[in-house]
Amino acid sequence: MELTIQQGELAFAAGRALGSVSTKSPLPLLSCVLVEAEPAGLRVTGTDLDLTTSVFVPCKVKTPGKVAVSARLFNDVVRKLLAIPDPWYTAAAIPIGYPVGRGHGPLIRRPVEQLAYLDTWGKQI
Repeated sequence: MELTIQQGELAFAAGRALGSVSTKSPLPLLSCVLVEAEPAGLRVTGTDLDLTTSVFVPCKVKTPGKVAVSARLFNDVVRKLLAIPDPWYTAAAIPIGYPVGRGHGPLIRRPVEQLAYLDTWGKQI
C-alpha cells in the first residue's frame, strides 16, 4: 500500500474513525482500525460492533491495499506526523445550522487563531 495524502485529511479520517474504536474490548480486532487504500482514496474504518465509523478521503494512491492497524499505534503515528502534544488528540466537530430566534444565549468564543492550527501543532492559520 502506497499513497500520498495531506496531513490534515489523514488527521480528520483518524479522528473520526478512532472515535468508534473500543479501548477495552475483549476482542483484539476491535482495538484496530481498518486502513484501506482504494483507487480513489483512503478509507479508515473503526468499530466497537455497536457503532461503526467509516471515513473516506480522496488522495493519490499508487499501490492499493488494506491493513488492520492497532488504533493506539495509528493514533500515535498521526499525532507524531502533526506534532500534537499531550494531552491533545485528533477530533472533528462540524456545526450545521443556526440557532432559531435569540439562540442559546451570548456566544463567548476565543479567536480561531488560538484554537486551530494548519498542518502541525503551533503553525498559525
